[in-house]
Amino acid sequence: MKKRIVPIIILAMIVSLVACGNKSGSTNNNAYQDDIKSNVGETIPQEKTDNTVSGKVVEEFTSIADFNHDGVKETAKVVAFDDGQYFELQICNSQENIIWKAEAAKAHAGWLSLFFCQSNGVDYLLRYSPYMSQGMCHYQYDLFFLNSSGDEITVDSNSIDFDINFGSPVHLSFTPKEIAAFMNEVNAYLEDSMVLLNTDENLSFEGEAHLKDTLWWLDDEDGFKYDKKANLSDVLEAYKEYRESR
Repeated sequence: MKKRIVPIIILAMIVSLVACGNKSGSTNNNAYQDDIKSNVGETIPQEKTDNTVSGKVVEEFTSIADFNHDGVKETAKVVAFDDGQYFELQICNSQENIIWKAEAAKAHAGWLSLFFCQSNGVDYLLRYSPYMSQGMCHYQYDLFFLNSSGDEITVDSNSIDFDINFGSPVHLSFTPKEIAAFMNEVNAYLEDSMVLLNTDENLSFEGEAHLKDTLWWLDDEDGFKYDKKANLSDVLEAYKEYRESR
């Protein structure tokens, strides 16, 4: 009789532990399900503009354009951080909620140019980045508007890669017609644009009747002069011949 008591007691303990484990797991699972249910359909509050903590509004364009095409014009704000080392372009609705934002910096790696662009009477944002590092160039633009969720809806975009390292083993490509075609696209949009935020030190529009990228490195080349009103493809062809002859 004593030999049978021990196994029975052990068996009872195992059954009890399993039952407790199942009960505990069921409780945790129910709590997890309740947690999920409490979040279903929950609306995430839109971010409010708050520049009193770490940023300062340095420029504001009140009711400037209908960037999300809902029939109501939005406001654009340029906010500076860290004593003007970093900037943020904020697009805000009439309730002052931020519906879209982009960051830029004064440091070369963070250069960015953003514009309000009108094309065929429709309001858009234009992002343009004519990036160059050690003579290697990657130029890109994106023309877009915002949907009801603040996502970018791109309507036109293009990019081109080239370099001005003539006479160097790392020189890859410089095709005047392709570069000119890209620049003509960009400048056609810039002509109907206004600057919202520009930290690119090489992208200057001074002395121009309207916004236009005249390719600063053409002016920066000693001994090469060109007429900015001339056909750009011809100018770039002349520049290429000048560099290759040196």
